[in-house]
Amino acid sequence: MWARVLNGQLVEIINQPKAIMINDVQHPKTIFTRAWTNEERKAIGILPYTYSGSNINNEYYTSTFSDSVGDDAVTRTYTNNAVSDLAELKTSKISNAKGHANQLLSDTDWYVVRNAETSTAIPSEITAFRTAVRTNYAALKTAITDAANVAAVAALYSSASSANSNGLITIDGTSSSVVNTSANSITSNAHGFVVGESLLYDNGEDGTDIGGLVDGMQYYVYSKTVNTFKLSHSHSNCGDAAVISLSSVASSGTEHKFVSAGIPGAGETWPNPEASIYTV
Repeated sequence: MWARVLNGQLVEIINQPKAIMINDVQHPKTIFTRAWTNEERKAIGILPYTYSGSNINNEYYTSTFSDSVGDDAVTRTYTNNAVSDLAELKTSKISNAKGHANQLLSDTDWYVVRNAETSTAIPSEITAFRTAVRTNYAALKTAITDAANVAAVAALYSSASSANSNGLITIDGTSSSVVNTSANSITSNAHGFVVGESLLYDNGEDGTDIGGLVDGMQYYVYSKTVNTFKLSHSHSNCGDAAVISLSSVASSGTEHKFVSAGIPGAGETWPNPEASIYTV
């Protein structure tokens, strides 16, 4: 991008090459290519245009900017300003969380109605899911209420990056020295994952599932050592996190992967109704 400058003032921002009239001279759009140097463009008042900072406008921040005209470039600097009413933001986020909880519960409300009308027992998996939804909502509501500022509220709805520099590990799912069915743990030296981290399981192109896991499903790190980790179907915010029993090594596949989705904030830890602990 370029900026047209006249007498030290920004006149125009040029997003892409175009023909342009300057001082009664018609210049072709090729002046914005390597056909012209920066010095040649500068001579007619055209400078490189750069950005500093990020242009953010959402429920947490609004951006303002200022343009600085230098000798060799024009720089737009963005400043992000937190919304002024923290209390209003918290009220809105708690209301949204409650609405999301109700939406998750609505698909299983019929079990409750049937129980009330016919005394048919509610399956334990359904009860577990509904309890997890309410527990996660309570944890999120507390986290929102206790947030010290807008940044703390925003952090609840984002995931921190994994400490694993690659964001994933690859293991031999058929190896009993990797998949420990006695300890229900996975061994991968210096894996870098942390408790609560979200991992997506991939059994590889030609692999079969490790007993207790399902290809394509999301899990959470329940506990870990430097070289091993155990998994849970749910996050601790749901109140029912427990170590998954790894019943067997995979019958095939030496390139099983655990791909990190990051370390979720409290607003990203809702129970998954498709997890086996919640399905009837």
